[in-house]
Amino acid sequence: MAYFNLLAGNCIGTLGATYSARSKSGNVLKARPFSKAPSSTTQKNCVRAFEALNRISSKLAKTSWNLFNLSDAKTLKHNAIATFLKPCIQNHAFEPLLISQAIPTSGLLSYSSVLLNPSLQNGTFDFSFNNGLPLQEDEALVFEIFNEKGMVFFCNHTELSTGTINFNGLFPPLSFVYIMGFRSTVINGKRKLLDLHIETIEVLSY
Repeated sequence: MAYFNLLAGNCIGTLGATYSARSKSGNVLKARPFSKAPSSTTQKNCVRAFEALNRISSKLAKTSWNLFNLSDAKTLKHNAIATFLKPCIQNHAFEPLLISQAIPTSGLLSYSSVLLNPSLQNGTFDFSFNNGLPLQEDEALVFEIFNEKGMVFFCNHTELSTGTINFNGLFPPLSFVYIMGFRSTVINGKRKLLDLHIETIEVLSY
């Protein structure tokens, strides 16, 4: 509560987002500064989780937006993808494996010869969909490789059902790298995302 002394022309206390303070020119009213820093551990964890989600969503929007059946009429493209993938935010944490709640899994997409070389800052893996049978028209496989902070090392799509993907990045010890892939197809005139497969690689040491 603030007290105004009309005779003395000053104010003592606070009023909403303002407070009184003394200066060389007399008593003045100041606004409380807005701090962008989260005030609790829970809030900090939540901010980090959404930062990670926004990073992977931004890359998907830049490289593969046309393979998503999402409308950007009321929001930015990366925000639309982030909303779609929001199930991976659980208990104020970024949980990439929970993307399966947004994109169904099937076991048709598989990875092999997965190699991560932290000292050379690169990695590689082979992929195969449906035993290597060709994809149908208007189909594509989308791949994204990222870590637990959402830092993206690779993001693109292909119309091939088998192949090798190479990527570069910094992989510090005790971090995690996620290889995510899924199929974009058209069913009854509508684009669908199916056959999600995410593999987790734990970086133990250099």
